[in-house]
Order: sequence, then C-alpha cells, then structure tokens
Amino acid sequence: MEETNLIDRIEGLTLLEYDKKENDRLTRKLAPRTTVQAHQGFYWWSKRIIDFGQFLSILLGVGLPIMIYEKMPSIGILVFSLGLVALIGLEWVKRFCIGKSNELRIANTKQENKVSPLTYNVAKVVFICGSMGISFVGAPYVVNWFAQHEALEDIEAIALTFEQKEEAVSSYWLGLKNEDLAKAKNIHEENSWQGKTSRDARPAKLLLETKAVEKVDSLNSKLAVLSELELAAIQEAKAKNDVILEDHKAWCNGFSWFGCIASILIELVVLVLTYWNYNFEDRKIQENKAKDKLLREQLDAQGESQSDNHKGERQRAKVVKEVETPKQKVIEFQASTPIGFNHVEPKEGGIIKGEGRKRDRVYVKVNGRLTAKTEGEINTLIAAQSEGSPRIDYLTNLKMLLK
Repeated sequence: MEETNLIDRIEGLTLLEYDKKENDRLTRKLAPRTTVQAHQGFYWWSKRIIDFGQFLSILLGVGLPIMIYEKMPSIGILVFSLGLVALIGLEWVKRFCIGKSNELRIANTKQENKVSPLTYNVAKVVFICGSMGISFVGAPYVVNWFAQHEALEDIEAIALTFEQKEEAVSSYWLGLKNEDLAKAKNIHEENSWQGKTSRDARPAKLLLETKAVEKVDSLNSKLAVLSELELAAIQEAKAKNDVILEDHKAWCNGFSWFGCIASILIELVVLVLTYWNYNFEDRKIQENKAKDKLLREQLDAQGESQSDNHKGERQRAKVVKEVETPKQKVIEFQASTPIGFNHVEPKEGGIIKGEGRKRDRVYVKVNGRLTAKTEGEINTLIAAQSEGSPRIDYLTNLKMLLK
C-alpha cells in the first residue's frame, strides 16, 4: 500500500515537472519582444540564403572553365583551377561592393557630408552583369556535366562482333580447303611413281585441288560481304550516335536562358536580403542604444534613491549613546568618516576602471550587497540563473556597460 502511494507521488511530481517545463517553453515562445528580437532568426537565415545563392552562382558559372577544359585538354586542369578561383574571387568582390554600397547608404542618412556610393554601385552592376553572362555561357556545360545522354552505340563492340564472325567463316572455309588438299595429297601418294601422279589418278587429284581453290574464293567472297556489312553497321551506329549527341547538346543549350534567368533571380534575392540585413543591423544598433540609455536612467534613479537612504543612515549613526560607568563614559557607537581618505559610496552600475592588466568592473547587486564584478564573473552569474529569470536581463544590461 505504501509502495503504491509512493509511486503515485512520483508520477504526480513528474507530471508537475513536465507541465512546468512546457509552461516555461510557451511563456518564452509567446513573450513580448522587440523588432530586433522578433526578426533575429530571419536575419540568421537570410545570411545563410545569401551564402547559398553565391554558391549557386559559382555552380552556374563553373561551366565556363569546363568548356575551356574540353577545348584544351592538355592544360585543362590548370585552366579549370584558375577559372574556379576567378569565379570565387568574382563572388567575393561582388559581395564586398554590395555591402559597401549599403554601408554608405545608411551612413549618409546620419551625416551631413554625404559620400557618393557611385563607385560601388557601378562596380556592383558590372560584376552582376558579368555573373549573368558567365551563367548564360556556362549553364549548358554544367547541365551536360550532370545530365548524361542516352547510351551510345559501342563501335568497338560492333567491330569485335564482325571480327569474330570473320574468324568463324575463315576457320570453316579454310578447313574445307585443307580437307580437299589433304585428299589430293593422299591420291598423289597412293598413285605416284618417281614423284609423278599416275595418269588415272590425275583427274581426281586435279578435281580436289580445283575445289580447294574454289573454297578459297568462297572464303574471300564471304569476307568481303562481312566487311561491307561491318562498314555499314559502323556507319549506322556513328550516325545514330551523332543524332543522340546533337539532340543532347541542343537540349543542354536550352538551359542557357534558364541559367541567365536563375542568375538574375539569385542576384535579386542577394540584393534584397543584403539591403534588409543592413537595415536590420542599423535597427539593432538603435535598439541597443535605447536599451543602454534606459538602463543608465534606471541605474541613476536607483543610485539617487540609495544615496538618500545612505544620507539618512549617516545622520542616524551620528547619534551618540553614552553609557555611564563608575570609571568613565563609554561611547557605544558613533559613525565617523575614516581618517586619511574620503569614503565614496558604491553605486549600482558604477564602473571601476582597471589599472594595468586589471579589467574594468561594474557594481552588481548580489544577495542584497553591491559587489564589483568583471565581465567574466557576470557571465558566470548569468549561467547560474534559471531559464526565463528576469535577473538574466538585469545582469546582461550591466555587462553591456563594460563594452
């Protein structure tokens, strides 16, 4: 019975713990947030999309080095390597010019002396047009690299097939010829005197020799027919292969405009996302400044309140309580300023500049007491907080004062 109650308690505690975690997760998910906080995820993904877009631009343009490699195979590897490096450099310079153009666009909104972004804008357009042209030329070769054409007729296999047929025909007819010659030789050996065939055996021997010659003629005739058939088969296979290759080439060339249009779309996506990213970064800076200003105002207000409290405490501490003893008057308590230096009351958010190798510190309230902490020590305090704790924002804002 006791074990059952214990199990029920454990299950109940587990259920409560799960509910609490789920509630914390939903609270964080639906918590109020600023514009920057709401779009931070999209900002991260937009940078990845820009990287992927530039990778696609390089992939579309890599067909140009492939074309040169096919036309100059002797130095193809060197040319292909140099072309690939040039494509990567083109994308890097293009991104640099787009970034600088947006930097000047935002900077000009904050300064009276405007800086013309014309140089970067012109360079940006030139590199984008170059990228589109390379994609137009290289797209068919890239498609041809990945998309295989139909299976071609194997010319060597056709030639080998006819060679085997010729060997078989030659073996057959030469075998018949050799049989006739062997029979003629036997007749001569059986019917010869002093190396001459007898008159009666000569017709049979001559007939066999004539048949042997006829079989050689038949063999030559068969070989001539097979040669003609082989030539016709090879020509037909070559013509079929040429048609397959021409159709595949025409199909690949149809992707030229596709590569150009894809390049235009990629460039538009990169331009729009880069424009948005720089606006987002500018907004982030403005929000951080507003947070810093608000934090300092709050800390100043807290400092004034604490200063008033300290003044009241010092005035109360000046009250002297004297206790009469037989020998002397004993002063129980009297607050006084230390001799030799001026005592400065610490203020929450106050900065202590580090000297030499010492780091700057800021006053943080820990367990009701103000303690000077470095940035690393504040990070340790943040890590010790539970998720969703408001103290995390408090510590983070104080840490920003050390930046």
